[in-house]
Amino acid sequence: MSYDPKLLAIDDEMVALGRPLPPAVTWLSGGLGQLKRVKHERNEPESCPCAWCSACRGWRKALAKWEAEHPENAARWLELREQYIEIEKTIEARKWSEDEWNYRLLINQGCAPRTIDAIRRQLDDRSCMRIARDWMLEGLKWSLVLCGKPGCGKSTAAAWAAHQLTMRKFSPRWVRCVSMVDKPMFGFEAQLEKSKCQDAGVLVLDDIGAGAREADAKPWLGWLDDVLDFRHGHHRRTVITSNRNIAQLKAWLGPRLVDRLNEGMWHETDEKSLRGQ
Repeated sequence: MSYDPKLLAIDDEMVALGRPLPPAVTWLSGGLGQLKRVKHERNEPESCPCAWCSACRGWRKALAKWEAEHPENAARWLELREQYIEIEKTIEARKWSEDEWNYRLLINQGCAPRTIDAIRRQLDDRSCMRIARDWMLEGLKWSLVLCGKPGCGKSTAAAWAAHQLTMRKFSPRWVRCVSMVDKPMFGFEAQLEKSKCQDAGVLVLDDIGAGAREADAKPWLGWLDDVLDFRHGHHRRTVITSNRNIAQLKAWLGPRLVDRLNEGMWHETDEKSLRGQ
């Protein structure tokens, strides 16, 4: 297997900074192969006993230890890793049609493949999808909030809107909110993630307020405040889904964020779940 010279040059600089050697080929170093690796890790959980996953876990622990012990290199490390990922995306994108690649961008960021399958088939004509179409057609509202019980089509509508905007060259970002609660909200990497969410052409915050752990997650609410306030100020397209009803979600978000989201669209549905049908 051959690698792009630009990727190898970045890998060499990472090694020169002191980054631990990966367990196998160089693509583990920071970006190359990330799209393939994410898919594998979703199918094979952290407890997967195979030699490959075990080696990857050991390398990630060594990498975390190195990052903690060398804060002076943290900024350069993140810069190199982002360069690595962007080059790899460009290489990977050449293998697919533009439309297929746009779907893959959403899947690789956490959108469920079955959600993408639903919008491929274009079978969903529930109220959330109709509202999403109205929001897209009007094009003047910065945000769309979709509330309702699980399985009523919120995420499918959000994915459809994100894909439509991605086809119009809006850079997408998909965030599974329940997975964000336990992540560090401070430090170089957290700031990088926040910046990506602030700057994305279209941001989807899926299942916001879904987990019981979020009730006392003040750092997470602070993160949301920073991201949504920035996006509101720059009129950047944002879709939010929640299993809470509108009244509950507004109480949880607080008056500051609600005031900004009131300049967008809100929709609540009581339609039944389609799962299993």
